[in-house]
Amino acid sequence: MPNIKVFADGRTPAWLDENGNSTYEIFLAILQTQPGWNEKLTETDTDYLLIGPGTFLDIEINQNSKAVLYARI
Repeated sequence: MPNIKVFADGRTPAWLDENGNSTYEIFLAILQTQPGWNEKLTETDTDYLLIGPGTFLDIEINQNSKAVLYARI
């Protein structure tokens, strides 16, 4: 899907944003539902999340399945 920009993937620990912030730290804050995680989704213009079940974010949103795809509405 070439029209979808990837925010985080397996290379994420090496990425920095335009301000020199670690993309990986932002990703972890979202995934671990640290305070302000939802605002970070907006700040990073994230529309979709594909995560495994059982993560803090999955539990916060309360889904139970083999994989989870969330879309901003």
